[in-house]
Amino acid sequence: MNLSDLKGVLAERAEVPEGLAHRPRLAAVRGKVARRRQGKAAACVLALVAGLGLVLATLPGQAPEPAVPKPDPTRTVHGFLEYEGGDRVVLSAEAAYPQQSLRLEYTPTKEFRIEIRCPAGQQLMYELAVDGENVGRRSVNKTCQGGGVVRFDDPNLKAPLGNRMEITLTMSASPEVGTFGLAVAERVPVAEFPLPPRPSHLTTVERAGRGWLVLNSDPAAPGRSVSRTVTWQSTRYIWAELNTPGVVKVLVDGVEVHRVESWIYTGATASRPAGDWRERLRLPVDPGQQVTVQILVEGASGDWRVDFRS
Repeated sequence: MNLSDLKGVLAERAEVPEGLAHRPRLAAVRGKVARRRQGKAAACVLALVAGLGLVLATLPGQAPEPAVPKPDPTRTVHGFLEYEGGDRVVLSAEAAYPQQSLRLEYTPTKEFRIEIRCPAGQQLMYELAVDGENVGRRSVNKTCQGGGVVRFDDPNLKAPLGNRMEITLTMSASPEVGTFGLAVAERVPVAEFPLPPRPSHLTTVERAGRGWLVLNSDPAAPGRSVSRTVTWQSTRYIWAELNTPGVVKVLVDGVEVHRVESWIYTGATASRPAGDWRERLRLPVDPGQQVTVQILVEGASGDWRVDFRS
């Protein structure tokens, strides 16, 4: 190879300076390389996003929770409506001829009520006992008072919370046909009770009362509780009213003296003589005494009013 040939070889292998004829071909090669690199980068980004989406979709708590079905207000348990009057049956039993008695063991953890269901169409006597002590013996009419169910609100039934109690129901004779039952129902928060649909219009609760002290709901926040320190006046009875499902409790110096509750939208009213709670609750309140009156509201979404009437 002579000197001229060597120069030619070196020129071919050397970097081509700008402006020479080989520039278009090199630009095309560089473009292909750049596009190939961009394609790989885009593919990596898409794979990363897809993987991240898969992780987010499978993270605990990210999936939407299934809707909780509403309780069926018509469901019965041993012949008792599971939900009724703000309570839910949590323990029950039933028996048929020739059995004459039923027994339940129950440990109360909240406010509760005892219910009995008698054989329809028969007039039987029954005896209800708690821990062996009679609560009441009474006659039952043909249709069994209260549509076949008798509900006990007797305060003597209220065993201390956490203490096990034995409840016994004994019929005076075996029912000729049908069955009888015994149940314990616990108080349910308004938010958990199966309420009827809300109507377009509610019954009216007048804001002007007839008492020396009248307390009303706040139209902007009917569920808000109220507290007032007042000079007590002579009071014959307390009147309370509300027009939606809910519970309105009346407290005097921290002691509940009255309540009104409703589980429908047709409204509810309740009154209580002052002498009743003065004696039973041992809450002596005299005219001229400074007291704190509280109205505690649960679940009410409409109007309510409480009157202290002379």
